[in-house]
Amino acid sequence: MKSTPYHEAVPGHHFQLTNQQESQELPRYRKLGVFGFNAAYIEGWALCAERLTTENGWYESDLPGRLGCLQLQLFRARRLVADTGLHAKKWTRQQVIDYGFTPQETECYIVWPGQACSYMIGQLRILELREQAKAALGAKFSIKEFHTLVLRGGPMPLAVLAQEVDACVAARKAGGWSRGPTYMMISKRIQTAKDFCLNRQLRNGLRSAPLTSRQFQATVSSAFRSADFGSVSAAMRWSRVTSTPPRRIARPRR
Repeated sequence: MKSTPYHEAVPGHHFQLTNQQESQELPRYRKLGVFGFNAAYIEGWALCAERLTTENGWYESDLPGRLGCLQLQLFRARRLVADTGLHAKKWTRQQVIDYGFTPQETECYIVWPGQACSYMIGQLRILELREQAKAALGAKFSIKEFHTLVLRGGPMPLAVLAQEVDACVAARKAGGWSRGPTYMMISKRIQTAKDFCLNRQLRNGLRSAPLTSRQFQATVSSAFRSADFGSVSAAMRWSRVTSTPPRRIARPRR
């Protein structure tokens, strides 16, 4: 089934992850994905990649491949029903199995609420942003530039991605196409705050207690308050610095 390698490899997950890890713009902690798995962005892009193959005629002379693509779309539609049924409609485990899923699949949906829905939510939002950019730019719109914009920032919440697209569309209208200001400023300020905390700890000779999460949070908050852009609180929620900061910086061995 060709849709599977398109989803998992190129132009899907492997292509997206390669862009993220080999980026010369992202700070190291972003390239390594230390803030966890953003299913809406990652899986949304992979579904968009599958759609691109259809839009570009990769199945024109391949009926089995086209049928396989449609089968996967039907499977993901059924997953939306199962995920929503379990976590919003009080379905039982047996109801999901009776709907056509294996016990193993059912248990995955039980312990990971919303994960199955995130695929389609991500895809629909990225496609919506694409259509908005196309409508705003008209003849200036480039599908290649749009995909570059989506991939260059690595995984991010869809709200932040929308801010990036809006900023870059405005820049394109003005005659250029550059990254929106929000993302890179956020990344650099978080990295600067982490470096400051570590350097301060080392300057103290590590005689005091290791840096606590509260100290780390206060330092990052101070760095963000000095920023000259409006979406500070949203940016901090996105980065998860305030909700799950490192609890302490480990002492190096002497």
